[in-house]
This record gives sequence, C-alpha cells and structure tokens, in this order.
Amino acid sequence: MADDPIAPGDEITLSHAVWAYANGTGFATVQAIEVIAMTSRPKAAPRASLAALACVLLAAAGCGSSSSATTPTPSPTTRVFVGEVTGTDAQVAVIATATHARLYFCGGDASFDTKTHWIPSATLGGSQLTPSPADSGGWSVAGQLDESGANGTVVMGAAGTFSFHANPVVEATIAGLYEAQGPCGHLGVIVSQASPAAAATSQGACLPAVGMGMASVEQVNPIHPVERTTDGSIAVLVSGMQVLVRAAAAPAE
Repeated sequence: MADDPIAPGDEITLSHAVWAYANGTGFATVQAIEVIAMTSRPKAAPRASLAALACVLLAAAGCGSSSSATTPTPSPTTRVFVGEVTGTDAQVAVIATATHARLYFCGGDASFDTKTHWIPSATLGGSQLTPSPADSGGWSVAGQLDESGANGTVVMGAAGTFSFHANPVVEATIAGLYEAQGPCGHLGVIVSQASPAAAATSQGACLPAVGMGMASVEQVNPIHPVERTTDGSIAVLVSGMQVLVRAAAAPAE
C-alpha cells in the first residue's frame, strides 16, 4: 500500500518512525521527525513522544547519560622512518605500529643484489625491537624504536652484520616506503626528503617472487623529479619499464 502524503504537523507512531529510518527516509534531527512519511493508519493511532522517537533515530548518539555512549577505538598509529645502513650504500625504511615493525633494506648501485631484503614483521616490545631468528636468507634484526628514530643492527646473511639508523619522515614530504608487484617480482622503493622544499630522492630494487627460479635482483631507478601524483603513486623504472609504486602496507600484527 502506498504511503499517504506527508505534511508538517502530521502525527506518526513509533513503528512508522522505525520503518522510515530503516528504509533510509528518516532524518537525524528531532525537529524533522514530524515530517517522516507515515502509513495510512488513522491519525487516532497512539502518539509516540518526540523523546522516544529521538532515542530510536539517534541511538548512535545515546539517549540518557553520556557515559553509556560507545566511543570508537582508533586504529593503531603507524610510524614511518627512513635512514641508512652504516658503512654501506644501503638504505633502510621502517613502518611500525605499537607492536610490530616491517623493515626494508635496499642496497645502492654497488650492493642492490646482496643487501636488499624485506623483514615482514618484527616484534616490538615497548621500544625494543625483539631480536628475530635468522630467516631462510640468514637475515635478522635487533634494536630500539621510539618517536626519535629507529636504531639497531642487521645481519645480512653472508654479507655481514651492520648498524642502521632511521629518522621519522618529515611531515608534508613524500618520504617513506613504497612498494608494488611487477613482472620482476616485489618492488621496494625508499624515498628520502629532508623538508617540503628539498628535492626528493629514491633508491629501490626488485626482488624476484617465489617461483621465479634463478631470476636476479633488479635495480629500480627513479624518474626525475621524484614526485607523488594525486593518487598517491610514484613512477619508477625497472628494466626500462615504468611501474607505479604506492605507500607500503603496515606490518602484520
């Protein structure tokens, strides 16, 4: 049955208000309750008070004492750091939540094939980066991480053990860790930028995906100037092919 026309001042029942709200026609203010669509039930139907209807339509805001309202829990803060590996041309980037960190080490021109590696999820206990067992490539990390930076040591398999330091990325810059999947495998790109006015630089490599056999690590080269587009991507070159990388994912919890 079609609903009757509505007019300011029409009386409605509680069931009508619930129907209108559930079907997307309800309004989120008490003043608007008087003009919600009503069914053909006679006006003599029992009247629901505005206060009762407000509780139905505005339940998300709570009705009664504010202590009963539920406050959404914010998502964990993600912190991003970029820096260098002492005594090498490798760089490091860290993405950290309150409990885990994801690290990416990327070798430069002389070492991209031996000093490039992802550590997907290292455990954080307070500010301590818990020493991790060596993975299948012989890599492991240990160190400290707080708001001032990330410091530690990394065992790079047969390449040796090195110290690293990374600073928090500067606000309003494009500094950070970026990644993508491409024909070469898993691309990782570290972007550094000291200030919003400074030119950004990048260093990257592409690790072959599992199942790619004897494929080698490929260097990822920047396209100058290093810029981030409105969709959040940065264009890079790998083996002469342009690939778009985007902000890397946070570590698995």
